[in-house]
Formats: sequence, C-alpha cells, structure tokens
Amino acid sequence: RAYMLRLWPVFCFWAAAGYEPEQEIQVSMNKAWPFSNPTETYQYYDFPFCKPATVMPHFMTLGQVLRGDRLVNSLYRMHFKRNVRRTVVCTKKFEAEDIEALKSAIDDNYMFELFVGDLPIDRPFGVKSTLEPTAQKKEGEASNERYFLMNYLDFIVGYNGVDMVSANVTRELNMEHLVDITDWQEGMTVQFSYSVDWAELKHIPPSKALELQLKSTMPHGHHNMDIHWLAIINSFVLMLLILSLFLLIIIRVVRSDLSRYLQIPDEELNAVE
Repeated sequence: RAYMLRLWPVFCFWAAAGYEPEQEIQVSMNKAWPFSNPTETYQYYDFPFCKPATVMPHFMTLGQVLRGDRLVNSLYRMHFKRNVRRTVVCTKKFEAEDIEALKSAIDDNYMFELFVGDLPIDRPFGVKSTLEPTAQKKEGEASNERYFLMNYLDFIVGYNGVDMVSANVTRELNMEHLVDITDWQEGMTVQFSYSVDWAELKHIPPSKALELQLKSTMPHGHHNMDIHWLAIINSFVLMLLILSLFLLIIIRVVRSDLSRYLQIPDEELNAVE
C-alpha cells in the first residue's frame, strides 16, 4: 500500500515552484462512482449539477489517464491564501427526472471527486435520512425517508510557506451543507455555493502533502487497492493456465504432424516431450 502511494506523485503533476500570493488555483471536477463499485465511473457532469457554460477538459498526466480520471473545469474559483465567504456559484432549476436521478444516486451511495490543484477530494452526492424512526408504516402511508443533496462545499485549505499542502471539505454534514430534494415541485430550484478558508500547516512538509492527502481520503481507498491487486493476480494466473493449455495443444499437434510426415517413432517423440 505504501508502495502504491509513493508511486502516485511520479504520475501526478507537482507544483514544486509553489504559488505566488493571490495566484489562482485550478479546481477541477473529476468523476463520479457508486461506493460499492469504484471501477464503475461516470463524468461528473453526466449528473444534473451546475456546470460552466463551456465544459473544457483539463490537462492530465499519464498517471491520471491510466487511473481513469476525467478532469474538467468547474465553477469554483480559488486563489492562494485568499479566503472566500460563502458564495453562490449558480441556481439550478430541476425537472422531475433530475430529482429522480439524484435520489437514485444517493440510494446507491454515489461519490464524486474533485481536485484542488493536484490534491484530490471525494465526497458523497448527499445523504438519505429517516426523520421518524421506529414505527412501522401502514400500507399507503407516505414514506418518512428524506433525501438531502449536498449543495454547499466549504473548502479548508492548508499551506506551508508558498506551497499548498492540504485541501479538504468538511465531513461533518449538517443542514447548512444540504438541501431537501425528497419532493419535487414545479419550478424547483437549488442554489449551489462554496466558501474557502486557508490555514497555515507548518507540520506538513510539501514533499509529503500528496501522500498524506491520499491517506486522508475515503477509508475504502486501501481496500480498493487490495481488490485491484487481487484482480491482477487472478488475471495473471488465468492467463498462465490458458497459455499452458494452448502450448499443450500445439505440442500435441506438432508431435502428430512430425510422426506422420517424418515417420519418427512415437517413442522418440515421447522422449522429446
């Protein structure tokens, strides 16, 4: 696992020169996936979220391409060491099918990933909650399950000198970060907003920033690495079995042909095998 984490910086772009004061930091939206199957990925803007007037792909390194990243521009604007109060980036009008798509994604525990500079952050689309637990509902009674969509990202970004060494969005979701989308209504709109707070983190060296960021992401990350390695080993063993069977068939065909055309005794051919 540590080996895999050390390899990541080799493939990712690294801002070794640091940032100038007030320099813009690129915020990129990446991909979305169901929590139970991280290999099933979709573009973030395949879902009905706010998006720029023109969606432009961002430059990706070889490692990001091999990892299946799909970096595109976002509506979030960030500058080095500049705090941003809560700011609305767009007001999205939802149709009934949009709400159903988001509710289905929340049911499947969909996650999305974005990059602040070269530091990845992943978060859920939203949460599902039961407001009135316990009592068993009678037939025909309305469901007490409520769907909440995350519509506010409060970025907390750390720096050490001229380097950005940490980027997070609070994991403690409350009603400040969520909006109820359980019941669609005609003309329903949702505001999406963000804020940025910078903090000095002298204990994080720039050389360790990416590795620590990866370790602090979702806890299923290491488990996924184990699953990927197991899949690679299984594929390799299966390939060896198929290759062995193929070679065995070739040897028997060649042996038969040699025996037929060169009239070599079977005993000698068996000795060769």
